[in-house]
Amino acid sequence: NVITQQNYNGLNLSTAVYAIITNVISQLNQNHGVAMMSTASSGGLQWQLNNVISQSNGAAGFAVNSVAGPGATTLGQWTNIATGYNSSFGMVFQGLAGDPIANIRITNAFLGQDGNSEIYLNTYDIANSHIFTNIDMELAGTASTGPSGSTPVSGIGHGFEITANNAMVMITGGWIHAMSGSGIQSGATGLNVQNCAIMNNGVNGISIASGGGVFAQNNRIFNTAGAAQKIGIALAAGSTLNSLRNNDLAGPAGAGNSTAAISNASTALNNVIRDNVGFNPQGTTSIAVGASPFTYRAGPTQENVFIIGGTITGLSVGSNGVAGTTNSIVLGPNQTMAVAYSAAPTMVTNRQ
Repeated sequence: NVITQQNYNGLNLSTAVYAIITNVISQLNQNHGVAMMSTASSGGLQWQLNNVISQSNGAAGFAVNSVAGPGATTLGQWTNIATGYNSSFGMVFQGLAGDPIANIRITNAFLGQDGNSEIYLNTYDIANSHIFTNIDMELAGTASTGPSGSTPVSGIGHGFEITANNAMVMITGGWIHAMSGSGIQSGATGLNVQNCAIMNNGVNGISIASGGGVFAQNNRIFNTAGAAQKIGIALAAGSTLNSLRNNDLAGPAGAGNSTAAISNASTALNNVIRDNVGFNPQGTTSIAVGASPFTYRAGPTQENVFIIGGTITGLSVGSNGVAGTTNSIVLGPNQTMAVAYSAAPTMVTNRQ
């Protein structure tokens, strides 16, 4: 039951085995609203935060930093957290190689109109999961910020900004709306996004960098009237282990995304893209038939391949031969088939 304001840091916290902070407002401070830093001898930052608001501070709302020595920095559970109008990030978690920040757990939070990304993760935790549940955020980089409101509009900032120095990040439930950048920008190898509404962001809904990967399921990712989110889900070349299933990329009014529902520059053979409204099915396209025996590999969606005409002498799917000369083959994502012939057929695929 504390208000802390007009200090350097509103709360400046070091190591704790178990400690509780509840019902606190930290505002109008010169630097961070809440600052946490481990020590060379201890990485335990086991502060349990409940009902904490950090707003209109000169740097970040919440800033967590590890230091060299303890091997890892661990945090308590954070619940019912809010940020707004801080001049830097809403929350920033900065680890070190060899001294990561492990197992972040935040439930029921609202972050809005901070001067940079609402949640920035550079934890160096490549072994554990960070879990975010019911996180609502909006409007990063769109307002004047800081103790006096004199820091001008930055025009930058994602909802979640996740570097490659993270392994598993799980985002379940919540609303990610109208960021200057993307709703989620990630280079993590194991991003998991489920049951979120990601709408009206300035760049893309979800952007996956080279080396990253995402499992995205049951999300709603589109524009409402007048907004210009460009791509619902953008997969960069070099991204891998992407699984996009059962997402609504069209929206109830069909507004969709202004450039594309899904942009896939990844050639990884472990991607799966299926049952996404506004993207699947993709329809038919011709296959350029090469020399016999010709091998064809499906893309990341299920495909129905039609073989028309020609003289077929052999047909196999994967490593299994197919009896007869059937003219229709169903391939799962990334599955191969081979066609041997004495006269070339025409081949067409219907991508689901």
